[in-house]
Order: sequence, then structure tokens, then C-alpha cells
Amino acid sequence: MIINFCATKFNPHLTVAKDGSGNFTTISENCLIDLRKPLEYQYNVVTAQGKDTVCETIGFVIRNCSILVDRILEPDKGKFKSYLSIPWKEYSTTIVMESNICDLVLPEGWLEWHGTIGLKTLYYAEFNNRGPGSGTSSRLRWPGSRVIKRKEAWNFIVGPFLQGDT
Repeated sequence: MIINFCATKFNPHLTVAKDGSGNFTTISENCLIDLRKPLEYQYNVVTAQGKDTVCETIGFVIRNCSILVDRILEPDKGKFKSYLSIPWKEYSTTIVMESNICDLVLPEGWLEWHGTIGLKTLYYAEFNNRGPGSGTSSRLRWPGSRVIKRKEAWNFIVGPFLQGDT
């Protein structure tokens, strides 16, 4: 299984907090995320994340970004699948909020990595997204995937999520 991870073309507000183990938290705000043309046997995944334990406060947050089709992929976009995230390992955490999601992101939104790895322990959340790929009624339903409300989404802005100042 080969994945073409998306490139962030323009990223004025990328915040990364890294601990000593190589695990890290990424908050991408106000970014343009291009879904690029993969090889014939590949697909696009915006994020892939996992943790060693449930106690780790790390993950990916995509906030107020535009997830768009790259101009090179546009003519062939019907040939390739694109997803918001895969659980790289257990305890995967990905939040997509207040973002514009293009129609290339499949309605199921999420993708399994290797069978059931991480599906019972992940936390995947969406809040107040827009665009043709933002509908959540057909998203894959795993125990930890959900649409959240504003109060819960507030936990994933820079200050609270990184446990620092905004």
C-alpha cells in the first residue's frame, strides 16, 4: 500500500510542538493543502498520525485551511481517491475544523491503514467545515470518529492543544 501524502503549499501558520521521542503535534492554520497527483497505484491522504499511549497529548489539527485539488491533478482527479486521514498506529488523533474541503475527498473521509489497527482507539473529529467534500453523513463510523460542537473544538486551537499561550 503506497500513499501520496499531500504537500502544504502555503503555510503561514504552522505550529509544531515536538517531544523528545520524535512524536509531535501539528496545528495547521490558514493553509492551502494541495492534493497532488499520485502514481497510478497510489492515493492521497492529508494526514497519518498515531501515538504510543493514550496519555500522549499529540496529534494533527487542520483549522481554517483549504484542502484543494492541485492543478496538475485536476484533469485526472476522477482516477484517484483522497482521504482526510488514516490511523498510522493506535491512538491516532486528527481534527479538521473550519476548513474548506474539495470534492476530491471521498464521502467516507477516513481510511483504514492495516485492517483494524487503531480503529477502536482513534479520535477523529470534524467541526464546521465547508465545501463539497465536507459532508459528514457518509463518513466512516468508528468508535472514535465524530462531529464535534464548538465547546469541544475549542480544545484544539493553538493555546489549549499545545498547552501554551495563544
